[in-house]
Amino acid sequence: MSFVEHTTGGPRNQGGWSRGALPSGVGGVYPGRGTPPRLEAQARCGWAAPAGAGEVGIMLRVRKWPIAALVLAALLSACSAGAGSPAGETDAGSAPAGSGAPAGDTAPGALPAVLAEQVTDGLVRIAFAAGDTIDRPGIYLLDTATGQGEGWLPPPEDDWTYFFGQVTDDNRFLIGTAYQEDDGYIVDRQTGAMWRWDASRYRLLLAAEQGFLFAELAEEPDGFRDETGRLIWTGPDLRVRHTFVLADPVRSAVLAPDGRRAAILLSRGEVIALDLESGAAVTLADLQLGPDAWPAMAPFDDLLQVAVEIPDDQAPPAAQPHRLVRLDWDGTVIADLRAPGYPLTFSPDGRWMTWVEWPVDRLAPVTVVADAWTLEPGLRAFGVTTCFPAVGSGGARWLSDGSGLVVHSSDGYRLLTPAGELRALPAFSGQDWKGEPQPAPDDPDLFALGRIAVSDGAGTDQMGITLEGFVTPYGHVNPWGRDSAVLRFVLPPKPGGGMCEERPPMETAVQVQAGPIPEFPLVVAGVEGCLPLIPREFGTGEACLPNGTRLVPYRPRSDVPALGWYADAWRLWVRTEDGQIGEISLEGTPLRWALD
Repeated sequence: MSFVEHTTGGPRNQGGWSRGALPSGVGGVYPGRGTPPRLEAQARCGWAAPAGAGEVGIMLRVRKWPIAALVLAALLSACSAGAGSPAGETDAGSAPAGSGAPAGDTAPGALPAVLAEQVTDGLVRIAFAAGDTIDRPGIYLLDTATGQGEGWLPPPEDDWTYFFGQVTDDNRFLIGTAYQEDDGYIVDRQTGAMWRWDASRYRLLLAAEQGFLFAELAEEPDGFRDETGRLIWTGPDLRVRHTFVLADPVRSAVLAPDGRRAAILLSRGEVIALDLESGAAVTLADLQLGPDAWPAMAPFDDLLQVAVEIPDDQAPPAAQPHRLVRLDWDGTVIADLRAPGYPLTFSPDGRWMTWVEWPVDRLAPVTVVADAWTLEPGLRAFGVTTCFPAVGSGGARWLSDGSGLVVHSSDGYRLLTPAGELRALPAFSGQDWKGEPQPAPDDPDLFALGRIAVSDGAGTDQMGITLEGFVTPYGHVNPWGRDSAVLRFVLPPKPGGGMCEERPPMETAVQVQAGPIPEFPLVVAGVEGCLPLIPREFGTGEACLPNGTRLVPYRPRSDVPALGWYADAWRLWVRTEDGQIGEISLEGTPLRWALD
């Protein structure tokens, strides 16, 4: 599993690329489902974290539970050392791989033979169960079948206010680090072993049963820790096996399905394949990006997909177009596409993708469902977005069978199908912005709610915990791994909210065959009498618009947007079909979409 960043998701990571929730109580708490009554790029010196406070319950009645630490008593010995080159040897050759100047001004120094020490005094294991209250920072895993859970808490003597935790997709390895703390911890849940490494010198990029990939860090004059350009591959016993010297900082790292190779995306767009068995490195592709680009890479079925933002002044900052380059593990480019909007999501079967546009003068988001290979739009859903308030574009959206995806609207969370149906599932009812239903990767009728509970679509089979001292565990840990056996979350929460454009409430509408948007795409509807049109300094005169009047947003000046918030209300400049111009109040949602 990669810990470099959330990337533009393909069928295996269908939530989206993050550049960079919990409802009122109904129902009961059951010991297990079926019993009645799943990175933002790391900061240069660690991961940032937003604060959360308060107490939150989630569609459940819960009993308060004071967490008691149960220290792990015994740990198994480390695995035997594997074959490989001596520590400090540069297997990728004397010249750095990739273009541009080598990262760092000095040659890498000698490495220790073992990059981490096995310990028994690191993260502290505790037990909890569905219905309990969680009130301490840590990594938490809840078994969705039994309702039993385990938490791994940071050492109490350290300042873990900014604790950051990660879990591999197979739920085997846990990784705990903290901002401005030198120690990082790796826990192998299968063997019980725990290691401590110097997180001020090495940044973990990949973790798997085959081994671990680290990037070496060095402190710069400004006090930040930057990559030296050297990557270190260790065996499962954390003994150094191979080192690689690269020219530019790492943006993404992906482990091949067979575990024998890793693909590394560098900051200027080079994709380097590392042979983790022989220690060889070869360039697969070079996109020749500028120094300000922030590309990202993720698996796309059996391919690799690289995404890079295409700056566009006409698009909102949160909906910039993206270039998508898909290549195989031999470096052959299979597709080079331009997605018109953002965030991006992909159906698990690789057939569909979505992006978000703002075509009507940024009045409301429009989610486009399109063919994932031709980008031919199939439908447009007006007033809905795949951007969630707490996590932005992170996490899952599509059902595991590809029959629909979860979207957000002013009416709450909905299920949008490729056929154009917008459905309100009972499990989503009453969910506020923190609810964030995220579909399970292997069950189309199972959702993580707020990252602290699970529910079927009907909302009749639920299980979860409540929080004390935290609003929500939103962040960059997907609540699901490869399957729905375990629900995962980390406290304290991490930043990710505020990535969605805030706009006035608008009723949703779906254009099933995505044709041209009408010249006047809005209509006055549902008002008593008529809707006042205020001319102000740019208008044509006072008027009152009856129901049925067709409108289009209008900019009174090129530097003045049509939509604005003032005097405690959303207001919109419009032009009618007969040429009347003025400003209307959007209080009470007086407009509907007119897409015919």
